[in-house]
Amino acid sequence: MSKAESFEGKPPSGPLLVKPKVAWKMLACGNTRGYELLAAGELDSFRDGYSRKITVESIHRYIQRRLSEDQSKAGKGDAARTAS
Repeated sequence: MSKAESFEGKPPSGPLLVKPKVAWKMLACGNTRGYELLAAGELDSFRDGYSRKITVESIHRYIQRRLSEDQSKAGKGDAARTAS
C-alpha cells in the first residue's frame, strides 16, 4: 500500500504523529531503545521546532516488520524439527 492509498477513502482514526515518549509507550520500550530505533532508521521522525515528532505509520510498519521476521524464523525452526 502506498502512502497515498493509506489516506484514501476515510480519514485516519488516530493521530498521525506522536512525541517520543508516546512512541516509546506504544512500543513498550525505553528512551535508549527508542532512540536506537530512530538512529537505525527503523522509525521516521522529524524536528518541529524544538520538538521531535515520530510518525505513527512508521511505528506500525516497524511492528509489522518485526512480526514478519519472527514468523519467518519460527517457520524455519518448525521445518528443521520436522526434517529430523
